[in-house]
Amino acid sequence: MNAGNKVILIIDDNPEYRETATAVIRPVIPAGWEVVAPSTLANAIAVVRSKIAAVQIVFVDYRLNSNAYQPLRDDGMTYEDITGDRVALMIRDISNKALLVGFSAGKNSSLAHLTDASYSGKDVFVKNEPAKQALSVLIAELVSRCDEEWK
Repeated sequence: MNAGNKVILIIDDNPEYRETATAVIRPVIPAGWEVVAPSTLANAIAVVRSKIAAVQIVFVDYRLNSNAYQPLRDDGMTYEDITGDRVALMIRDISNKALLVGFSAGKNSSLAHLTDASYSGKDVFVKNEPAKQALSVLIAELVSRCDEEWK
């Protein structure tokens, strides 16, 4: 991460989704922003803790407890500890200013009540242009909101 940059953090158990979301988001964010997509939950939480002022938007996968997340599990965490809602609560405990976005490649879940925004982007991952545009619009709105609130 570059010092002084504002951070959009992506927490997702699927490496392809992390890469695709990063590729869609990176070109639409303004200068001074960067996308960070750690491959483990421990690294994601470490980013929030170490860069508390920089992490302004966090995309949290609704379904972190899927089988795909098993290889990314951290020592000491049980399968139940790594659901999207628990991760959202962990982030809220660290930073109450970061905007949380519930992110799903499928249907929305109960995480919606814990987040500031929601995005269901299954089509983004099959290269659907309208879905990519919708994500771009959401990112622009969130960046604008952060720029206003974090002045």
